[in-house]
Amino acid sequence: MIINENKKRKAVNGNKALILSHRGIGIKEYNNSNTPVTWEKCSLRQWINTNFLGDCFTPSQRARILPSMVINKANPEYGTPAGNTTTDKMFLLSTEEVHSYLTLRELRRNLVPWWLRTPGRFDTMASVVNKGMSDPVDLAGPETTNRSILVRPAMWITLDPAHTKTTTLCLNCRNEIPVDLSCQTIVCPSCKCEIS
Repeated sequence: MIINENKKRKAVNGNKALILSHRGIGIKEYNNSNTPVTWEKCSLRQWINTNFLGDCFTPSQRARILPSMVINKANPEYGTPAGNTTTDKMFLLSTEEVHSYLTLRELRRNLVPWWLRTPGRFDTMASVVNKGMSDPVDLAGPETTNRSILVRPAMWITLDPAHTKTTTLCLNCRNEIPVDLSCQTIVCPSCKCEIS
């Protein structure tokens, strides 16, 4: 994943910017068991902050990602408790944040529903963005074990010039590659594969 704040920046606060995955990183369940769960305890939170973060970002990219205090609020319509505040490098947007940072047009862009961290109608459900609804934010949400929902992580990155060297990781040969953000296509110099 390339951290390109010019294309994915959603908010700027001082010397940091909020970045949201543009297309999503794949389909995954919010939690791997059908039990009551909050963002703090769900398997998706653990996965994006360990496996995904470690496998898909270079050391220099990880250094730019800031730990963030993630405030979890109850479902605004159903009152389902959201659990404790967490500290995460990567997180899902809440229903409140999605309305603050994205336009209605942006919310309707994805063909596949995508997870939010806000709980759904019950504590075994989570809210999603679903373009097929009049309000694309579905506060009831599907069961957390649903395996047809897209994951679009968000993160705060530093804009400090000391950390602005942009690189990406070639997933084929695992080399760190400098990135020219003006280029549409990046070719790994080692294995010659294209990286989008």
